[in-house]
Amino acid sequence: MLSVPLKIIARVKNGKLVVSGLNKFEDVLRNFEGEDVIVTVEELKNKRTLEQNAFLWGVYYPTIIDALPGHTKNELHEYFKEFLPSKYITVFGKEIKVEKSTTKLSTQEFSAFLDEICRTTGVPIPDTAGWKL
Repeated sequence: MLSVPLKIIARVKNGKLVVSGLNKFEDVLRNFEGEDVIVTVEELKNKRTLEQNAFLWGVYYPTIIDALPGHTKNELHEYFKEFLPSKYITVFGKEIKVEKSTTKLSTQEFSAFLDEICRTTGVPIPDTAGWKL
């Protein structure tokens, strides 16, 4: 039996689940023969891209520093991470707050993060032409 959750990517087409790599998926399912399993369906969200992150650190943070000097990119990032929702996990029955990070944002959530930085600072987001954001 698998010790970690199995994640597959599938598409819903005409109300049916179309699984890419169906044979491999069925092979894995055989490991659970006779067992009860949990199946969760959720929308696939594309994780923020490395290019989005490079734009933030290499273009937008320097633009903010030029317009509003006095802070480093790291200081700005720590401040702006407060815009992200808090996440919690439970360990040994105790709920603890997890450090906020942009790494788990979807591409849309990351764009909203940039928009919130723009609203807060008043510094426009630089032209993104040529960037795959």
